[in-house]
Amino acid sequence: MEIQATASKNAQQNSMQSSHTRNNWFASLAKLAEPVGVLLQYHHHVQVSGIDLALSGGRLIMKRWSSSGKETHATLSQWEGHQSSLIMSMPYITSRRLEVSVAGFRTRSCDPTLNFRWTLRYHRILAYDHPYFVAIERGDIGYLQNQLSSRTLCLSDCILGGHSLLHVSMAGEPKTANIDNV
Repeated sequence: MEIQATASKNAQQNSMQSSHTRNNWFASLAKLAEPVGVLLQYHHHVQVSGIDLALSGGRLIMKRWSSSGKETHATLSQWEGHQSSLIMSMPYITSRRLEVSVAGFRTRSCDPTLNFRWTLRYHRILAYDHPYFVAIERGDIGYLQNQLSSRTLCLSDCILGGHSLLHVSMAGEPKTANIDNV
């Protein structure tokens, strides 16, 4: 009898400790916030002497967690979070473009601390008639999957205006043959 009572008491203490640890973990998780996107508010594009410049930005979309561990997404007000991106390319010199993004945000609206994140991206610029864009227009999924698996195609590849393969594919339905009319 005494062994069962001791085992039961130890199990109860371990359960209370793990519950306390879990609550502490959720409480610390609730203090975190992660920028996951931008609600675009402006986009300015200028071409001067062979240099292509674009400035875009807007309010941040943040991923946050509640004290119970539930994940939520929220668009911050202009004063709580903002991201700006400067994109530069020189198509006559190189087939690459450089994007520098800076995001400033508060983890909570009442938090006096302003957090900053910056990213540096380097994208390949492809011609409008590149085989990848032709395959997207035709709906040739097999070719695109093959190029992705061989790592010759990158989803961040873009056309001169900065639109990626994903942007181009979502801009319209691919042209497909109508089987009934064949």
